[in-house]
Amino acid sequence: MPEPGSHDCDVCPSRRPRVTFSQRGAGSRWSPVNEQGLRILALNSLDARYGSTYRFRALIDLLRIEGHAVHAVEGRGSAWHRLLRAGLAALGSYDLLFTQKFNPVTLTAMAIARARAKPVLVDWDDFDPGLQGTTLKRWLSEACERLGPFLATTITTHSEPIRVRATTLGRNAHLVPQGYDDTLFFSDDRRREEARVRYGFGAKDRVVGHLCTLTHGGTLDLPTILDAWQEIRDPRVRFMLIGGGPLEAEVRRALEHRGLRERTTMTGLLPHEHVPDALRCLDVGVVFMSDTPANRARISFKVIEYLAVGVPVVGHVVGETARLFGRFVVATDRARLASAIVQCLEQPPRDALPWEVRNVLQHCTWQRSREALARAVASTGVGASCA
Repeated sequence: MPEPGSHDCDVCPSRRPRVTFSQRGAGSRWSPVNEQGLRILALNSLDARYGSTYRFRALIDLLRIEGHAVHAVEGRGSAWHRLLRAGLAALGSYDLLFTQKFNPVTLTAMAIARARAKPVLVDWDDFDPGLQGTTLKRWLSEACERLGPFLATTITTHSEPIRVRATTLGRNAHLVPQGYDDTLFFSDDRRREEARVRYGFGAKDRVVGHLCTLTHGGTLDLPTILDAWQEIRDPRVRFMLIGGGPLEAEVRRALEHRGLRERTTMTGLLPHEHVPDALRCLDVGVVFMSDTPANRARISFKVIEYLAVGVPVVGHVVGETARLFGRFVVATDRARLASAIVQCLEQPPRDALPWEVRNVLQHCTWQRSREALARAVASTGVGASCA
């Protein structure tokens, strides 16, 4: 694997073409970076506290690298405010609407776009009903996922089960793999030492961590992980929760209830470029996925990023994550999760990523997703090809 900073590829920040986007007066046309570029309206219905927005932002970056003029409408404010902003944006001037998920905000924009004969590209990243916190939200999410695919011209997804669902519905679906930024996530001993000092860990501390967004969907299995941490009595073992979100106060109370608050470092919501150093602090990364339709369909970012920075992974994975990365995870169950973590801590640290891990990871960079996304854009039939 090439050394960080030596990549000869278009996704490295230093090699990205300068992306320009201009609007000249109300109702004016946007200027694509090149003659073949499209004017793409990218509607993000969720704010940055939700982990799925990371994938959507990465796909937007790939579209910009291809020379398209992308105007991103961010999901801020109340649900009503986001709904209004989405509807107004969909009434504007653009060649292609690109959005993620099927929910009332995105369906409103999609319906307006299709009524105006504009093609719609949707990234279907999760079976969302299984990730909702209330019966009403689950019902609404189920209704949106039944109706939404029929408003999409083309669907992209990282998940084979979701692709199969989309094609079963007769939709044009493309697999755009899950990716990670290999210019940020890599093993680096010097940065690991610096990060551990910065986060207050001593040389003898053994750090066990979990990367997640503190949302309802992101914390569904967090109680299982915290229960296991509670069983680990060794005072040298410290814990780290990497990530933030709307349930941060609730998670703090859960730590207090289990007597873990003093032993646990919570980073809060981090800019994505700061996540790799937080992960480098870890001696063990923990993942736990209950066997649900939503978890079987998703490919876990945390497993990819743990592996990329050289952190041993312990836990339970299912479905697509297990198919792709299960052989690199020290497998266990709820009852034995704590003992599996302790056993992993007792193993000598690895000097380098195993060859098999490096070989798999090289197929998981965002650059590998670029061609698939280009084909999906071209399949919408709008203007010039993204290829």
